[in-house]
Amino acid sequence: MERRFNLQPDTISETSLKVESKISKINRLNIPTDAKFLVAPDPTPNGSLLFLNKLGWNIENINNFHLDTVLFYKNIGADYLLLYDQKNLINDSNVGKVIFNEDGVKIIKI
Repeated sequence: MERRFNLQPDTISETSLKVESKISKINRLNIPTDAKFLVAPDPTPNGSLLFLNKLGWNIENINNFHLDTVLFYKNIGADYLLLYDQKNLINDSNVGKVIFNEDGVKIIKI
């Protein structure tokens, strides 16, 4: 046995890996170090947040994403929403200002 794990991305690691691939561009957005993120979807406990080096929350399933959910997290401190919506299923027009949009990764100032 040469390796202990499978190197193939799966649905659990997909959002985190996409964030990691965009991190140099995301870092150039000059988002404050103390900004809190809401990430959707991210089925890991904190994978995307780890790559972002930010505190915050995640929504496990894109089907659980609703405007009311974003408003709830905004009210308890979320500053930005990171959406990995590769199929453009989410209408984010009422959420805030899109500050990054590339390859299905959107960052929205809420």
